[in-house]
Amino acid sequence: AQDELPRKRYERKITVGVDAMPIRNGVRHPRPGTKAYVFWKLYTELSKEQRSPVAFGDARPHIDNLGMNLNSARLEYAEWRKFFGVSGRVYTKEQIARRAAYQEGK
Repeated sequence: AQDELPRKRYERKITVGVDAMPIRNGVRHPRPGTKAYVFWKLYTELSKEQRSPVAFGDARPHIDNLGMNLNSARLEYAEWRKFFGVSGRVYTKEQIARRAAYQEGK
C-alpha cells in the first residue's frame, strides 16, 4: 500500500552525468538543474552584459530577487571565478563610477 502512494518529494531534473561536466583550474562546472548552476548562469549572463567579469556586489540584487541563500551565492561566486580564471579585484559599477569621478576632479 505504501508503494502505491504518490511521492511528493522534490525531484531535480538532472539529465547530464557528473563526469560529462568540464573541469578547469581544478573546479568542475555544475550540472544543469542544480542550485549551483543557477548561480553560475547568473554570473555568466551578467558578465556577458557588461563585457567583463561581474562583481559580487552587482550580482547581489539579482540573488536577493531569486530568494537564494547568500552564503551559497558567495561560495559559488568564488568557484565560478576560479573556474574561469578571474583573479584580482573585480570592481562594482558604483566603484568604477566613483573612481572615474575622482579622476576627473584631479
